[in-house]
Amino acid sequence: WSSLFNLQLMSFYFRRDLENDSNRRNKLILIKRTTRRYFNNHHSIAEMMKEEAVSHGLDFRVFADDPVPSLEETRRMFNRAIVIVAPHGAGESNIVFSQPGTVLIEGLCKVGKPAKWNFCYKGAAQILGMRYHAIIHEPDCFNITAEQIRDPLVHYLQFLDILRRD
Repeated sequence: WSSLFNLQLMSFYFRRDLENDSNRRNKLILIKRTTRRYFNNHHSIAEMMKEEAVSHGLDFRVFADDPVPSLEETRRMFNRAIVIVAPHGAGESNIVFSQPGTVLIEGLCKVGKPAKWNFCYKGAAQILGMRYHAIIHEPDCFNITAEQIRDPLVHYLQFLDILRRD
């Protein structure tokens, strides 16, 4: 729950020596978590996203947490992202490297005791000028399907030109 000023300033400094050309954003990124909150259907989600990437002339990448890519590779990957798909978790913190207009599609999981939805990345995405879409699957995010992700993904990809102008 970062403040507006702090998060925008941090993102500015993290991105200042990167390309930051919104017309060159060409990556669909799927964050893969191996512990706690993850997509049971990761493989089918990845296959669907690969197909959509190919049909839109984009590059598909999986950002895995085991092993985690180098910081420099992570910065460049997220800076070139047009859409990021992720189960709720720390990997989404890399949106600080993303350019305004990038889309974050988050599979929300109930966290804590008592269990509740945590929208912290929604706020961060909005502060950074990103678009945010939550997919809520009761009772958890584990069983979110490729079809549930395909609908918002296809919706946003039809506006690639607009996303790249932001």
